[in-house]
Amino acid sequence: MLARVVSAYTEGQEVTVTLELTNLGGPLVLVGVSAPGATAAAIAPVYLNFAQDAQVITRLTFGGPVSGAFTLTLNFGPSGEGRVEVTPMSR
Repeated sequence: MLARVVSAYTEGQEVTVTLELTNLGGPLVLVGVSAPGATAAAIAPVYLNFAQDAQVITRLTFGGPVSGAFTLTLNFGPSGEGRVEVTPMSR
């Protein structure tokens, strides 16, 4: 699985992240995302078959100021996790 951050914008303590995912293996289901110090809004499961792309938009709310960069963990349930570095910009 490849993950690319298309955009990441902060508004106060919230960050909206748009990701592009490309599946390079067997079927995957993205069931959630997380980041240290943040609460992530629930997302609908995203199903990816081999060589399929998907765009995912998620919103995270941090308990304090948003750092300059953070690691976003992608939860694929029993298939494991993936990580991508996010550097948000102010709107």
